Amino acid sequence: MSLAKPMIRLSDNNATTKLFRKIGGKAAVTGCNKRLGLTDTEIDVHWGLTRTTAADQVRLLAGFDDTDGPLDDASRQTAFELMTTVDEAQDWGVPAVAQPGETATVKNGWDTRTADGGTWVVNSIGRVSADGVDVSMAVLSHDNASMESGITLVEKVAKLTRKHLKY
Repeated sequence: MSLAKPMIRLSDNNATTKLFRKIGGKAAVTGCNKRLGLTDTEIDVHWGLTRTTAADQVRLLAGFDDTDGPLDDASRQTAFELMTTVDEAQDWGVPAVAQPGETATVKNGWDTRTADGGTWVVNSIGRVSADGVDVSMAVLSHDNASMESGITLVEKVAKLTRKHLKY
């Protein structure tokens, strides 16, 4: 937990790298992903270069709520607690669609690489829940001119899901 908390709540890359190595790196995360039913996620030895799909990220979120899945109650509760208590600076993306009285979980990710011409990848996954509402979503974007424009885009897409899916 000393590494998981800063990894999720603060997007602390150093904590993430240490935890990734501590649990067994690519092989361990790949095995976990298989147990959770992720079929289109390719773990890289450098975790930040992992490739995934929105469908796999929604499957991951479903695993955090599946009482018949591979995670026990304590693990599911820990994931929920960490993803509902992110630092204010990390509270963007999926939570933008939450209305008063709804709970939003979130994990965001972003990166820029010179290999991509300096454009930004900006992603947000999470869940919005309350009485009558239980929606998981993953918004994955790339080729953003800046982190800020990527955040604006993922929040716009998240809000459009609410508008068009009427939840």
